[in-house]
Amino acid sequence: MDTPKDLLTAADVDQGYHDEPVLRLDGSPATIRIHLPTWRVRQKLGERIALDGGFEFLLVHCLIPPDSRSGGGPGRAADGGSSPAGPFESELMLDKLAPESLNRCFALAMAAVIGNDLAKKVVAASREKVALGLAAALSATGSASSAAASPPDGPQTPLPDGTGAGSSSSPASAKSNPSSET
Repeated sequence: MDTPKDLLTAADVDQGYHDEPVLRLDGSPATIRIHLPTWRVRQKLGERIALDGGFEFLLVHCLIPPDSRSGGGPGRAADGGSSPAGPFESELMLDKLAPESLNRCFALAMAAVIGNDLAKKVVAASREKVALGLAAALSATGSASSAAASPPDGPQTPLPDGTGAGSSSSPASAKSNPSSET
C-alpha cells in the first residue's frame, strides 16, 4: 500500500469525511466514505486502542455517519446528503475489496482518529512487521524445500519393511547391511 504524504487533506477535515476510490476483488471501481469522528469520540477510540492493542474496529466505526450513531437515518452523510453507501452496505463491502484498497481504508480510518503523522508511522511499522514475517516464512520454506529437493547423502538402501529408501553413509555399509540385499 502506498501511503501518500497526507492521508487526509484539510478539505477532508473541513467536510468531516473522505471519499476513497477503491477497487473490488473483481477489479471494478467503487467508493467508500470514511467519516471523521468528533474529538470526544476520537478520545474514546484512543482509549480503546490502548486497551485492545488493535486498530481493526476503527474502520468499521468510521464507516458509520456520525448522525446515524445519534439517531439520524442510515446512509445519511454529515452534510445531510446520502453516503455513497449506507453504513451496513459499506461494512459488507469491505469483504469485497482488493487487499490494497482495504489497507488504504484502514490507514485512512487510523488517520481519522489518530492523525496523519501517527497513522503513517503505524502503517510503516505494520509493513515492516509483515515484511519480517514474510521473510522468515520464505526462509523457513526455502530451507525446508531445498532440503526436501536435495538427494540424501550416500547410496539409497531400502527400509526394513522394503517400502522406501533410506540412506547409508557409505557403499560398504550398504553391502554389510543385510536389509539392503533384496
